[in-house]
Amino acid sequence: MNNTPVQWKNTESKNQKHHFLLPSPNCRALIVGESGCGKTTLLFRLLLQPDWLDYENLFVFGKSLHQPEYKLLKCGFDMGYSKADILNLFKNGSGDIDNFIEKLPKKG
Repeated sequence: MNNTPVQWKNTESKNQKHHFLLPSPNCRALIVGESGCGKTTLLFRLLLQPDWLDYENLFVFGKSLHQPEYKLLKCGFDMGYSKADILNLFKNGSGDIDNFIEKLPKKG
């Protein structure tokens, strides 16, 4: 498989709060695929990368919301952490996620 470079003009307007290549803020999406193919990683990148998606309300539905990643995401938002803070929590949070979450200090 060859990598083909793609170029485009940045059509981002000054009023736009998300990356210009991503869908409009008022969209709904499904992320589907086999186990282990990167669905959770993709979702977290979309949600936590600065300026990718701008959202005030977030609804995540799935059969595996008991996974540590989702627990940490929910806890981070519930405790007032920013997207950047939550992304850093993922980098630092390994091992017993429930114990890690219990020790998190509440933000603002």
